[in-house]
Formats: sequence, C-alpha cells, structure tokens
Amino acid sequence: MPYSSDVFDADIEAFLRTHDAQSYLDLGPGAGKYGRMIRRVNPDALIAAVECDDTYISYFELEGIYDVVARARIETAFDALPDLTADVVLIGDVIEHLKKSEGIDLLNYLIYRCHYCLVVAPQKYVQYSWRERAAEAHRSVWAPRDFEAFGAEVQVRSSTLLATLTGYLADPEAEFGYDFVRPEPLAGLV
Repeated sequence: MPYSSDVFDADIEAFLRTHDAQSYLDLGPGAGKYGRMIRRVNPDALIAAVECDDTYISYFELEGIYDVVARARIETAFDALPDLTADVVLIGDVIEHLKKSEGIDLLNYLIYRCHYCLVVAPQKYVQYSWRERAAEAHRSVWAPRDFEAFGAEVQVRSSTLLATLTGYLADPEAEFGYDFVRPEPLAGLV
C-alpha cells in the first residue's frame, strides 16, 4: 500500500531534525510521507525517490515533493549507479516487498553510500497483492536480528521495527580508497 504505519513518525522526524543532511533518498515513497517530512525539516534539501508504480507518482504528485523521482524497481534501480551517495536513505515499509536476498543486497549496497539508512518494516503483517498491484505483496520477513550484521540500532513498537544503520560515510573507522573523492550526492539520479 502507498501508506505506512505512523508508529515511528515522531522518531524519524526527530532524527531528521538532529542530523545535518543535505541529500536524501526515499525508496518506495508511496504517498510521499517522508518527502513531505524532509521538506518541513529541511526545505532546501536535495531529495530523490525511487518508485516502481507510475500511478503513485502521478496520483500523489510525487514530482512536486521530490527533486527527482526515478521510476524503477528497487531490486534493479542501482545496478548502473556505482557512484550514488546520499546523506540519509529512508526505506519505509518497503524492504518486506523484496525477496530477503534482494533486501540484504540493497542494504549492503547502501551501507557504502550513505551516512545513515533508516528502515521501517512491519512484523508479522500479512499482505498479498493490493488493488491488483503485485509489487505490494510481502515477500520477506524482517526481524531485529537481520540488522545485527550492519550494527544497526533497532527498536520495535506495535508490530513495527525501525532499524537505524550507520553507513560508512559516517563511520570514523571506515577507510576510503586511494584518491577517494565523494561523488556528487545522488549521482546518476539527478
């Protein structure tokens, strides 16, 4: 569904207010809740979204919320974007729509390319296709232990989890390759 639980909305907004970020990537924005939240907190930020459903893009007027909206499936959206970076990535009620292996691959890709990644996922919430949209079916189960390998801080509230991953761009122990120059934020999308 294009809507998500609001159980962590206040926590996410507090995170956005306390972390100085200039670029954001919202994966599966649906109705654009996080894009609007970012605009309230940081009106001048560069915000990109990746959405697979054209009808959501037009119906929810996502192009009026985000600086760029890429129409793509998350599973393949980043295959040709080796230099993509963002200060903050939001994956709100989306990762459960991917096969578990695809979700793990996505997190591994993003950990190199962001300062922080916030993942919201339902717990034991059964959902199949919705209004003839196969992409809305849940395809994997996520639990706090799934984020341990990423050193994430995980909270669970009302059958929903919030995992906060610190990406390598914010990790003081991360080492960067020879002649490392951070690419422009959201390179390839904007």
